[in-house]
Amino acid sequence: MEKKRSSETNKLDSVLGKMIDEYNLGAKFARAQVISEWEEIVGKTIAGKTEKIYFIKGKLFVEVSSAPLRHQLSLSKSKIMEIIENKYGKGTVADIVFR
Repeated sequence: MEKKRSSETNKLDSVLGKMIDEYNLGAKFARAQVISEWEEIVGKTIAGKTEKIYFIKGKLFVEVSSAPLRHQLSLSKSKIMEIIENKYGKGTVADIVFR
């Protein structure tokens, strides 16, 4: 016998969205997306030279393999912040620190 869905059945994305809001996980989820999609944000070349990327208290720390690249990224920091804010929402990243 086949069961029919009731009209009260919620879509998975709706339920997950409510759960994320209820447990205040939105920022953590967005930050996890920033890390997993870093290559899409900065491009394949820069992502390939990124050794480590992580968050501490809202700040994004990016460790790169060379001083010249670190300097170039520092000059492009506002553009990278803008890309992140447009894609993941304002306040996702408080600051970016390149090491």
